[in-house]
Order: sequence, then C-alpha cells, then structure tokens
Amino acid sequence: MSVIETPIVRPSKSSDLVLKKVRIQNFKSIKDAVIEIDKLNILVGKNASGKTNLLEFFKFVKKIFNFKNFPYRPLVDWWSYSNVVYNQDERKDIIGTFYFKYYFEKKKINIQYKFRFGFFEGRYQIHYEQLKFLDIKVVRDGNIVTTFSETVNKMSEKEIKNLEKTIINYEPLRFSRQWQLTLEDVIEGKISRKKQLSYKINFLGKVRKTIFNKTNFWSILNTPLNKLITVSEEHEDSLMELRLIPFLSYENRTHIIYFVNSDLIEDDNKHAVINLFVLRKFYPNRYRLPEIDEYEFTSHLILNFFKNIIFLRHPNFYEIRRPKMIQGDLELSETSDNLQRILLNLFLKKGNLPKSILYALEHLFNGVSIGFKTTEDGRSFIIQRENNGEYKPPQLSDGLFKILSLLIGLEYSKSLLLIDEIENSLYYEALQFIIDEFRNKKGVQFLISTHSPIVVDLIDLGEIIMVEKDVESSTKFIKVKEPSQLKEFLAKEGISHSEAWRTEILKEK
Repeated sequence: MSVIETPIVRPSKSSDLVLKKVRIQNFKSIKDAVIEIDKLNILVGKNASGKTNLLEFFKFVKKIFNFKNFPYRPLVDWWSYSNVVYNQDERKDIIGTFYFKYYFEKKKINIQYKFRFGFFEGRYQIHYEQLKFLDIKVVRDGNIVTTFSETVNKMSEKEIKNLEKTIINYEPLRFSRQWQLTLEDVIEGKISRKKQLSYKINFLGKVRKTIFNKTNFWSILNTPLNKLITVSEEHEDSLMELRLIPFLSYENRTHIIYFVNSDLIEDDNKHAVINLFVLRKFYPNRYRLPEIDEYEFTSHLILNFFKNIIFLRHPNFYEIRRPKMIQGDLELSETSDNLQRILLNLFLKKGNLPKSILYALEHLFNGVSIGFKTTEDGRSFIIQRENNGEYKPPQLSDGLFKILSLLIGLEYSKSLLLIDEIENSLYYEALQFIIDEFRNKKGVQFLISTHSPIVVDLIDLGEIIMVEKDVESSTKFIKVKEPSQLKEFLAKEGISHSEAWRTEILKEK
C-alpha cells in the first residue's frame, strides 16, 4: 500500500536548542526531581548519592529514542527494566519532562516535551508523549495522537466561521461540494463516522495508511503527522474504535487542518484543532518561523538533541592501547575503547588534529606530538614523538589518553556532554584547561560528576549541583540560591568553595 510522504526539512544542528530544566520520575534512585540545567553543571556529593544516576538518565533517553537498532533493546546495558525503574517496581513508568528554549531570530520559543516509558502492549516502550510549542500541543497516548491549537480554542464563533469560509474557498483546498464539511458540522457530530471516512478517501483520491503496525517502535518525534492520522479502508473498524476524524490536505502536505472527535477531548471547549501551518497562511503576523512545518522542525530538534548526547566514563586504558582497525564505529564509546580509531579517521579527514588537542600537547605535555603507525595485519595505533624518540601505546601515560578522550568528546559534542568523575588521571592545570575549553564551546551543555575539591574550586558557585539522598533514599538535587552573595561571604571569611562544600556551608546558605 502506497503512502504519500510529507517532505521533511531536518534542522542541521540542535545548537540553538537549550535545555533549561528537566523533571525525572522513577529512574533508579530518582523518585521525583526537578533539575535546572545551565551551560556547565558540576555534580558533587557522597558516593552512591545518585550523581551517576542523573548522567545515566540521559544515556537512557538516548537509548530509548534510538529506533534504528534492530531489535529494539534499549535496556540491554542495564539487563532488565527492574534495574532502571525506581525501587525496582516494574509497575511504574519512567517519566521524563524536558523544558527547552529555542533561539530563532533573536526570539526565545519555549518547547516542552514529556514521555512515559513502561510496559505497554506486551513489551517495554515509549507509550505516552506530549509536545508543546507556540500554541500547539501534540499528545500521543498509546496509538492515538491528538493535536490541539490554543489559538483556535480562543477564537470567537465569528472568527472560526470566517476562517472556515476562507479555508473552504481557498483554491488549493477546493474539493467536491458533495463532500464539503464545516467546522460546525464536525463539532456537532452531524457527519457520521462512516461518511467521514468516505469523504476523506474521496477527497485524497488515494487510500493511505495510518494505523501503526504495532510491532514497530515509534515516537511522535520521528514520525511525520501524515502517518499519524490517515487511515485505509481495511482499517475502518480501527477508525471507529479510535474515533479519529479526517482532515484537509494542501499540495500533498497532510498537516494543514485536523479535526478531533470531541469524545477524545476532556475540555468541551476544545473541539476543532487547526495546525499552525494553516494559521500562518491566514494570520501571517501572529507567528513567524522557518517556512517548514513547525511540528516536524520542533520534533527533529528534540530528537537530534537526544541522539547527540555523549556519555564518557573513566577510560578503559587497556582497551584503548590495543591497535584498532581503521574501519568500525566512529561514535566515541563510554570508556573510549575506540579512541585511536577516531583520532586516525579525524586526522585522515582533516589533515590534522583539532586545535584543542595540539594546544594540550604543546602546553600540558611539554611539546610532544602524536602520529600513527600500522601493524602488519592492518591495525593502527598512536605513537608519541618526544626528544627524537618514538613511544608506543604501552609507554604512554594514562593522563594523555584521558585528555585525548575528553577533547574528542568535546569535538563531537552537539548537545549534551556527560562526564563521570572528570578528575581521574588529571592534575590541576589539566583540569583548568579542560573546564576552560568546555566554557568556550558553543552550543553544548555539560553535566559532570566529581569528588574532587580541586574541580569545585575551579568553578563558579552557580555551576554546582549538590546531590544527596533523603530519608526515603531518593536522590535530591540542590543548587546554590544566591551564588553571588555567597561568593562575597566566602571571600570575606576566607573560605574556599571546596571547604564550603565539605562543611556543608553551601547547602546551608
């Protein structure tokens, strides 16, 4: 069965999308917590307080939105769902709510996305989603997708009738008078579901599929709306069951206007749902966004943000030192096992290493340089050149590999870089250099865990997130409320950031 695809314009980057806040429910030790996210976020706390669990939540998000891997097994790194859900209660859903800001033409647009992941239709998957942006809200509950428009909801009866008249008479939207429907007809339920189905099929001229194959894992973030609410004759019974109502089409773009049966809407005032695309046609001064569908643009921004998350643990130095084939995975692994392969491919592609790495070699490692050699069976490895000598991986320091790992992670970061225990294998000057590089990287946010007082002394008080467990062993996250005032107090008293953290002055203030 053929499906007319809606052209998708994918944003080239997510760097203009900034995560401002996240609410996490029922993930590992986090029962219910809201965390404000800035550019640089340093997690400090005792062992087993839940610092790494926050990092792993974002790793979990990246995994559950990776639909390309087959079979879909997002929980494999944790063995089972009971090992990621709070209190090992498999009846609970893991819930994430993200609050973004998108910066477009000096305007700030708030975007909110929420998901529920749990047991649904015989397996663990995303089964509920809610996306809000501008005046549009898209809700998916199981296999039912509903779209709301606050602009239409606030329109007077006269405005709706004028808009209806304009749309009906708009040349690209003309169709046989035999099948003309008005918003009022739909709202009052004058058109039977059978006739609605016939009307839609007659108007579109082709049978199109909408009801998802329930063997597929999907999300509203990676699915064009034309696939969400069209239906074929063979699924007529499903249409009756889901009570979806057809919509108009404009130049094969099937997201111009949607009607939703009032039975699906809790608020009686919300009946007719019109996509912002059509509102921009007739109310051009209300909203200005790129000339693409706002839903697809927004959903792909969020999906790209999730896909571009990078998580780095302490490197596996034994595996890093082993020669690697040049072909293979070029996404930096959690323990940087494929670091040498990535470095060589980057060198071959650009003819040199990133400036940050060259600077680090010059100033942190006394001007050494690195190159590459190949084994007889075609594997490659790093060599270090120093004082006219060459040194192979077994002779190289752990600190060199740690610096290279962090800087490669920084080079490939496009949204969120997660680092667990950044201080391992690094001395003061190296930590200062890395933190400065992070601050200077545009379009990337950082979540970093540490036990090191050196790291705490290198950062601003507003960048600290204190992590602790409450009496129920649930993880809580605390930020300094007035960092500038606290900074003045500590300076006056001669107390360092790390001492204030150790003595709990940070939490008290």
